[in-house]
Amino acid sequence: MIECEKKQTEPNERRIKQLAACEAALSLARRKDANAMRALLSLSRDNDPAVRIRAAECLMEVGGQRAVIGLLNLLDDPHPEVRQTAIDAVGVLRTHIAIEKLEMILAKDPDVTIRLRAARTLGKLGSRKGLLLVIRLLDKKDEYLKRLAARSLKDIIGKYFEPTAEGVKSAKRYLEINMHKFINGGMV
Repeated sequence: MIECEKKQTEPNERRIKQLAACEAALSLARRKDANAMRALLSLSRDNDPAVRIRAAECLMEVGGQRAVIGLLNLLDDPHPEVRQTAIDAVGVLRTHIAIEKLEMILAKDPDVTIRLRAARTLGKLGSRKGLLLVIRLLDKKDEYLKRLAARSLKDIIGKYFEPTAEGVKSAKRYLEINMHKFINGGMV
């Protein structure tokens, strides 16, 4: 019993130490310490997804070219929550050099919610390439995905729809009436 408890606490202790290292590196980065970015980039390659997620958040907060490089690498992470955090971070930083990778995620990520997140971030970066995914999701039977799709239109076309059944209906009507604006204008 004690051996089992020890094995369970060791990863937790390591996680706590690594997360504390993220916070320390972030604090140093705020003071323009040259070693801070190296530490954050190293933590972004940690084995623990929770540490990589926090490292991505810290890289987003610090910003700059080196942080963007670290975030671009995290877009390929095997863990969906890490990819999601990295996608959000490149959107916040308005990282246009991420567009190609985001388009790849939009086309090939196995997790539809991650693809939708990529569509939203592409929208924030001025691309409407995610609109076709949103249109397909609005017609799915899955209410959760429909509502996420309706909500994502704010970032993609600049029009907000409530993430409700009525919001989904409104989004579909709006797109039926206005799709020519997006297709004819070469936006999709």
